[in-house]
Amino acid sequence: MVLCSWIVSLLLSSPQAFMFRKAKHPYMEFYQCTTNMVIENISTVVMDGDKATYFFFGIHSDTVYMIYHLSFLVFVYFLPLCCLLVSYIFIIHLVRRRPTDELVPSLDNDHLVRSLSDRRRKWKNLRMSLVQVAGFAVFWAPYACHQAWMLLHEESAMQVSEFATDLMLLTAVFNSCFNPLVYGAFVFFYIKDEQNLVLDGQIATEMTTAN
Repeated sequence: MVLCSWIVSLLLSSPQAFMFRKAKHPYMEFYQCTTNMVIENISTVVMDGDKATYFFFGIHSDTVYMIYHLSFLVFVYFLPLCCLLVSYIFIIHLVRRRPTDELVPSLDNDHLVRSLSDRRRKWKNLRMSLVQVAGFAVFWAPYACHQAWMLLHEESAMQVSEFATDLMLLTAVFNSCFNPLVYGAFVFFYIKDEQNLVLDGQIATEMTTAN
């Protein structure tokens, strides 16, 4: 599964190697990676009076750029989000329908304690992952939707203030700062689980005694 993920990631990111080139800034002394004039350099030029139009295998260069940028948004945000949602719905379904034999009183005390503790840890890890998925969806949604809007109807998207646009980008970047906070917060749940091991032992002892 991990190997498949790496292969798919390699395939989906491969267009980046062809769409970007290193170019010198027109006014300042530094170089940067850009998609500017990449398609035009390998396209057929059609002159319409004094205006040059570029076609890449019969497709207008502007259409190629729009397809690339839209596919980038899909591969970076919308497709991963859909895959995560479907995967976690399936995981929750499997966890919920697992047999609850660890709660059967006939098991010995140590095994019952370990089973209860293991079940609690699995749900805790699942909750942590769900919080991360929710954070990814919330933080990236404004920026991704605005960029898609910009590609589909630039004239109306440009009416959004520059401050709001910068805030959307900042919100998306903040997602990388959010994940460590989630990890740190769930450490407290882990400590609490360890402390509850003693309580689980007492519960298991009472169940065994009652049986």
